Amino acid sequence: MHACNFGMGVAAVDRGYRRGIAGPAVAGGLIIVIMVAVFALHMERSRAALLSLANQEARLLARLFEDQAQRAFQTLVLHLDGVVQDLDTFPADRHLERLTSALAATPLLRGLVMTDAHGQVIHQTNGGPTGFAVPPLVGIGAQAGASAQLARPLLGRVLTPEPPQASAVTVLPLIHGRRLATGGQVIALLNPDVFARLYDVPDLKVRFAIRLIAADGVLIASGDPDDGVVGTDLSRGPLFRERFPHDDIGVFEDNDPVFGPVVAAWRGVRNWPLVVEVSTRRADLLNQWRTDLTPVSVALCLLVAVVVVTMLVLNRRIRDLRAAQAAAEAASRAKSSFLAVMSHEIRTPMNGVLGMVGLLLDTSLDATQRRYAHSVKKSADHLLSVLNTILDFAKLESGRVEMEQTDFDLVAESDAVLDLVRPQATAKGLTVALASAPEAVRAVRGDVGRIRQILLNLVANAVKFTDRGSVTVAVDAHTQPNGQVQARLAVIDTGIGIAPEAMASLFQEFNQIDGSISRLYGGSGLGLAISRRLARMMGGDVRVESTLGAGSCFVVDLPLQPAANPLLEVGESDHLPHAEGRWVLVAEDNPVNQEVTRSMLERAGWRVDIASTGSEALHLASHVPYDLILMDVQMPEMDGIEATHRLKTLGGRVATVPVVGLTAGLSPDIVQRGRAAGMVELLPKPVPRSRLLEVASRVIGLMETKDAVDAPSFDGDALAELAADLGEERLMAFLDRALGQLRDRLAEISTDPPPQGVPLARLAHRIAGSAGHLGLPHLFQLSREIAEAEAPTATDAASLLTVLAAGIARLEEEIRARAPAA
Repeated sequence: MHACNFGMGVAAVDRGYRRGIAGPAVAGGLIIVIMVAVFALHMERSRAALLSLANQEARLLARLFEDQAQRAFQTLVLHLDGVVQDLDTFPADRHLERLTSALAATPLLRGLVMTDAHGQVIHQTNGGPTGFAVPPLVGIGAQAGASAQLARPLLGRVLTPEPPQASAVTVLPLIHGRRLATGGQVIALLNPDVFARLYDVPDLKVRFAIRLIAADGVLIASGDPDDGVVGTDLSRGPLFRERFPHDDIGVFEDNDPVFGPVVAAWRGVRNWPLVVEVSTRRADLLNQWRTDLTPVSVALCLLVAVVVVTMLVLNRRIRDLRAAQAAAEAASRAKSSFLAVMSHEIRTPMNGVLGMVGLLLDTSLDATQRRYAHSVKKSADHLLSVLNTILDFAKLESGRVEMEQTDFDLVAESDAVLDLVRPQATAKGLTVALASAPEAVRAVRGDVGRIRQILLNLVANAVKFTDRGSVTVAVDAHTQPNGQVQARLAVIDTGIGIAPEAMASLFQEFNQIDGSISRLYGGSGLGLAISRRLARMMGGDVRVESTLGAGSCFVVDLPLQPAANPLLEVGESDHLPHAEGRWVLVAEDNPVNQEVTRSMLERAGWRVDIASTGSEALHLASHVPYDLILMDVQMPEMDGIEATHRLKTLGGRVATVPVVGLTAGLSPDIVQRGRAAGMVELLPKPVPRSRLLEVASRVIGLMETKDAVDAPSFDGDALAELAADLGEERLMAFLDRALGQLRDRLAEISTDPPPQGVPLARLAHRIAGSAGHLGLPHLFQLSREIAEAEAPTATDAASLLTVLAAGIARLEEEIRARAPAA
């Protein structure tokens, strides 16, 4: 009987083995087909992408070099105007000396020529002949409203009665229209080689030919002699066939008489009858495309070989894998069963311990006994939390978790989770904030208990691993075309961060990166694993971005349903002016900070542009009329202070745009350097939303003072813990002393004029120390912000005075309520 059963089992395994072979074989064939198809698609897309890149770069270069040409000619006209005006003030015997000195002032000129009233050359700065009539100069055109006329290129370095037969030297005559007092004129001989050097771009991946051409088709300058000889007539080229001057800007693909098929862009020079043409050979682009594809082709061949070898290995290993899978599933079931039984067995006596400690705390105990009993209760609560976590994990492992569907307010539930951790965060001096997109869908349907569990795990971890700074929960949810609500909850902290090598194992069970974390912070290492499993059971996921030593951002994406019964909407809590239509540039290299700052500003009506480097910020600010620039101090390539300094030296409107600095290290040296560079204010990161919007509104003139802060709320848990530690009698004495100190601070701030600057910061620092222990979180937060501000103002003093008075009144009520009846 046993032998028969064994034989039947072997046959079943063999049938499964043969079926297993067919599956990988088909999969391998499909993989090869897909790889070839993807390669072909990649070839076509990369070709199109390279052509598009060349098109974009040509546009950008045309814009850049058009600007250079316009500035160069404008500079020359101004210089020539100055020369003509000066000559009328110099005696005739010093005219040549003045012309020579003016020539040395700019490298754009090869020479200056002066004629008399009859058109005879009387001076040439480069030693050219004199005493002859100026040869006919065919004009190209003049700058609109200016006093100079540009003529066609001439051979030679100086003017001569007859043009040289052959010469590699060319000049561009720029004829000044205003006559001298003597009736003569001044002609500037421009150096086209200067433009050629400007238009030589050797460092780009794609080789571009750059030309400066007159409106009638005469080549003025080029980046390479192979691009055409100065003076060549290009009027029959593709640029002038139904393009320029009908359109001042554009792109085309056509046959160039010099290069053949090209991809090109052109841009007319402002106020001058000139055009900049930037082109690249289509053949060069395709050669570059083929070169770029060579590694991909080699990789494809290697991948096909790997797939074939893998197929052979899979055919050998599939039987062992099936057996190993069965053994692993049995072990997993045994582990889950063991965890469930053990957690239940330990929970029973632990509930007894908690119950007895609770009864003990209800009896008459002295201060020492109460402190000991309170410590026992805290330890038991922590142990029970670990057991509950393990039980949740066992349920997830065994598949016994069921999801419920109820209507709830996503923003309100997120805020409720923050309320649970706010006492611990306040005790550590952390700022806890909720950021909600104004257009976010709030009324949703899902398993609110599990969502709260996920969020509480992440927020509790953020508070646990953050010693200073802030913990922020950002909530956003939008309705998809299919009617589903896509929710996103982001928990952002400024804590210890996570090393890159530890990210891969972060969501594994019983993992805390290393043993020192467990010893220092405690915990079972299951919270993140459970959170991700719950999120994935609901069709979502949990992901993380982190920088070691700079904080982390955990993002929960969840697909939810719209609520059957819409919830009541909650109005916006802040009263800052709406900056509708105002334009701000945010210079920030961290993607998470970019997203958070953009969300904060767009909610208040700002139009937001993002720059990831100081160089990019400088470029954008030079071309876009921003109302405000938020500049991160530490950025790659060019830091924020250097970018601000260069911005202020540009002059004009761009130099008047207010710049607010953002930095994680607000040291006196950073403040001094930022102010010297031109920053109107510097803020420490992370910046609370209310503080960021208040400063942004104030520096652009939308508001003059800070809005009044609402009366502070009261946190009874903080006093409850003090009562447990000190006893009621000692607590009352402590409250009396603290109340007297707060009244003293109130009197110091109420002086006329109120304290400002360093004295106010010191008073706010003292108030913050007391407010954190007394359960006055709003007073604690406001006083801490003022204490950390660079230069607190009278407005800060007025706000602090209002909140402090309300906090004193609330504390007096608490003391009266706790006082024994007479």
